[in-house]
Amino acid sequence: RESIPALRFEVYGQGTPRPEVAAAADECAVLDPHALAERYAGAWATVLPSKAEPFGMVLTESLAAGTPVVALRDGSGPRDIVRSGIGVLSGDTPGELAVACREVLDLARNPDTAVACRRHAMTFDWRTAVVPQLEQVYAGD
Repeated sequence: RESIPALRFEVYGQGTPRPEVAAAADECAVLDPHALAERYAGAWATVLPSKAEPFGMVLTESLAAGTPVVALRDGSGPRDIVRSGIGVLSGDTPGELAVACREVLDLARNPDTAVACRRHAMTFDWRTAVVPQLEQVYAGD
């Protein structure tokens, strides 16, 4: 934050953030889905430093908005969403997260990143990707 004065740290979700996270945040809130989608689209990056997240819908929603992501390398499901060019995998120490955030901000500056993020998000789209795969499984193909 010292090297990027315009950087804002915003925390959104259903739970209560840890006190040190809330103290460092510019904003902490629970948002309705429409407002959250607007925040994803306006963000430079989305960071999900969760070790127990089963899938990572936060990441796919961010990618669909054209915003690159950071997830933990050892963070269960979300790590499988992140690919080179659309996000960064990180260790779970504050220093490693800081480095990953710097790297993802570099990605965000590349105009091709938003297109790559949206394209990758479509691989998780229910109608065009997931349902056809389920139909193949049940059809025995």
